[in-house]
Amino acid sequence: MIAPHDDLIYHQSGAGPYRAEERVHMSEDGARDGFKIEGGRIAGNTILNFAGMGFPLVIGLVALPLTVRWLGTDRFGLLSLIWIVFTYFSFFDLGLGMATIRIIASALGKGETESIPRYFWTTTILQAFIGLVSGAALISLSPLIVDRVLNIPPAFTAEAKLSFLLLGASLPLILVTASFKGALEAGQRFDIVNAVKVPSSALNYLLPPFGALAGLGLPGIVLLLIGARALTLVAWAGFCFRIFPNLKSGFGFRKDALKPVLGFGLWVMVANAVNPILVYLDRFLIGKLMTVEDVGYYTAPYEGVNRLSIVPYSLLLTIFPMFSALEAGGDVKKKTLFYRRSIEFLTIFMGIIISTVVFFAHDILHLWLGEAFAVRSTVVLQVLAVGFFFTAISNVPYSLLQGIGRSDIVAKLYIGELVLYVPLAWFLIGKLGISGAAIALAIRAFADMVLQIFAAGRLGGVLSGREFRNGMPRAVLLTLFLMAAAVGFRFFAWGAPVFILVVLLSPSVIWRWIFNERERALFFEGVRSLRVRLRKTIHPK
Repeated sequence: MIAPHDDLIYHQSGAGPYRAEERVHMSEDGARDGFKIEGGRIAGNTILNFAGMGFPLVIGLVALPLTVRWLGTDRFGLLSLIWIVFTYFSFFDLGLGMATIRIIASALGKGETESIPRYFWTTTILQAFIGLVSGAALISLSPLIVDRVLNIPPAFTAEAKLSFLLLGASLPLILVTASFKGALEAGQRFDIVNAVKVPSSALNYLLPPFGALAGLGLPGIVLLLIGARALTLVAWAGFCFRIFPNLKSGFGFRKDALKPVLGFGLWVMVANAVNPILVYLDRFLIGKLMTVEDVGYYTAPYEGVNRLSIVPYSLLLTIFPMFSALEAGGDVKKKTLFYRRSIEFLTIFMGIIISTVVFFAHDILHLWLGEAFAVRSTVVLQVLAVGFFFTAISNVPYSLLQGIGRSDIVAKLYIGELVLYVPLAWFLIGKLGISGAAIALAIRAFADMVLQIFAAGRLGGVLSGREFRNGMPRAVLLTLFLMAAAVGFRFFAWGAPVFILVVLLSPSVIWRWIFNERERALFFEGVRSLRVRLRKTIHPK
């Protein structure tokens, strides 16, 4: 049974969240003299986010074949579209989800907790309004979507129309849920976020097959999914009111809060609109310049390597509100320290993973998809893996730029990259086929990483001092060595066992040669913090 924490301390003004072991001095006006952010908690939060995304994916892999078998391919195709709306519609919320996280984290960083209700309820009410408008649009367009846009067999059109009607009616709930979840993320309460998110995400995969087994049609399954989302909203709202008690009395829409909210959020929306074009454009170009079959040989390795995004995204969720709080509190030293450590961690961790994918690319494709894919897509997988390494590193400066309120820089970079990426991809695909598409993506990812690191350094002030230089050269050298080994050892008969030995020895090298004493201590601190927080979340006193 998951229940709110009983060991949280609140100031009478409503400031929070603070654990009993994290008492901080409170000034007379109730503002905190600093937002407590420690490396151990960041490490623990990252692990929690990784588990919170990884466990439901495992459930999905098991449940998906049952869903297809019991629901049928036609209904499953419709369910896939509904999943997309459930999962991705929140990205088109005018950036209000990220705006909520940033503004609340900034308020906590400055100790201005009395301002939290004003911004929280303004974004939440605006989210509800956007959901109502979008839902009404989806409801009105559902007959056109079913009859004209989608090629749905006549036997399923009635089910499809009713399902889209239900889906449209649920959009306000979906968007409002993001505000409550964002408030918890801003308060660094990822223990609570993932305690709710894991069962909620698992139900997203488990309800369809069991609903089909029970004889429910697609509308009944959609109702089950909406019901699960409603329970998720109730859970997150309950925790929010417990951790931020001043939310109970601060309900209302404030026009003066719109400017900072929309000023940040609209640029987030622009970036979210451009980024999918950068991600999926290459497939359309391959289809245009080559064949649909080539699209498949490119998409499969891309989707495979993209599953690795769970690692950097777990860190991004943690450090975005952290950077917002540190920027608001003016703690440049700690901001620089965590920025450097985040890049260092991803460079090392992703270097091991990506070099392993590069070395075993042919074997992975052969076991996963067969020899035809292994022959035609091995180079594609290798190049895409290197490109993904650059993308993973970009998550850190991206989080910093968003955290300091410069979402406009990210959006402008994406727009500039799009202008240059289109002719580059067109040229390389025409010359080199699907390998050219992978090379174009890797070049863009490298350019994006360099540009974002430069922008973060200039605007965020995180490139000064020895903290950034501390372990980074060694981390880069180790990664370059692993990449070179992944490419070079393939040409030798004994290459595989030697490369495996190198990878197995890498953690020892990282622990002794790259990590300093404080970082080694932070590892154990993070494990202890995570164990304590999980125990108190699941079994509160």
